Amino acid sequence: EHDLAIRLRIGLIQAAKFDDEVSWRRGEKGQILVWLQEQSLLPADWDVSQSTRPLDDALRVALASGFGHVASGLASIQLDDLAGADTPINIPGTHTEHANWRRKLPLETADIFASKIVLQMLQALRNARGE
Repeated sequence: EHDLAIRLRIGLIQAAKFDDEVSWRRGEKGQILVWLQEQSLLPADWDVSQSTRPLDDALRVALASGFGHVASGLASIQLDDLAGADTPINIPGTHTEHANWRRKLPLETADIFASKIVLQMLQALRNARGE
């Protein structure tokens, strides 16, 4: 929801509509949680009603596994997502209001790939792809 707060701050979302946007986003997250549950991938300590709960490592691994199960010839995870970045790289509809595509990652690349959680995410993706 960090991107929604940025969109509000720079005037892309009207204050009166902000709560609606947050509700819509939480609904989308709820649908993802349901999808993970249907795939038997939802972590044991998660429930489909927890759309306001912050993303944690167990859910990140479950999502990586879920991505690997999709019917696609190619599956990948954005470096931003591996790094755990929560600030969006791009805010659609902006040009000068937001520094699109210029944000630095929160970690060095070597540190990202040395992270235990990142290794778990990549292994989950590989396992789901049958590799």
